[in-house]
Amino acid sequence: MGTDADEHRYFEGMAVVHVLGGLDESDGRVFRSHLLECSHCRAKVGELRALAHDLADVERDERRMRAAKAIETKRRELADEDDEEAEPPPAPPGFRYYPRLMILIGVVLLMGLAVWNFTLRGSLSSQQEYVDNLGDAAEVSRLGTDIEPDLHMADVEASIQRRDDQLVLLVTELPDDAVHGVYQLDADGGVVDAYPIRSTQGRIYLLVSLHRDARELVVTQPKASRGLSEQPTGPRVLEARVPAQRE
Repeated sequence: MGTDADEHRYFEGMAVVHVLGGLDESDGRVFRSHLLECSHCRAKVGELRALAHDLADVERDERRMRAAKAIETKRRELADEDDEEAEPPPAPPGFRYYPRLMILIGVVLLMGLAVWNFTLRGSLSSQQEYVDNLGDAAEVSRLGTDIEPDLHMADVEASIQRRDDQLVLLVTELPDDAVHGVYQLDADGGVVDAYPIRSTQGRIYLLVSLHRDARELVVTQPKASRGLSEQPTGPRVLEARVPAQRE
């Protein structure tokens, strides 16, 4: 957790629920705000809506063809009752191709449903992972030991709790929708882990898996949103000493 990829998996999961109309007011507001900034997620929503529209078209065409076939069958039965010796009426042009067309439509429909099912399962998996992470973070916050951060920016508030090799970081009063760098440093100041995270509604709430050599946690506001450098860059938001983990 804590990477741009993880964040996008979360918002991609929200995209499915958004298209299905299942987001509540709060999540819907957050997701719509994210769509204004993220072309990838806008494209994802467009693809999902197009797929839903295509499936609806396929189902509608299939119902029309079934109705036409039922009418034609009934017409033939009535004609046979009136004159058993009469030749059956010629089939409409192209009617003999209907079975093949029905099979093709069925295959397309099944493929669409398979894709839809895969997308929904991916969404549920992402949502479950997100919920599990929130549960782990709540457990660390409740049972963990407080670590006092050294704040470098006015008005910013932060709290850190640690339990074993996990740490929960909460920082508020940050610029909204801004990318921050989270660095773990060893005793010599070298970076042992680093990743970007974007603030949401002016805050960061992050469950961190501590590297065994980590002795310091640093949060910065780098200028670049991707490709963090080998050393912390940009204004520092906070620093916190991390005691060595027990063997």
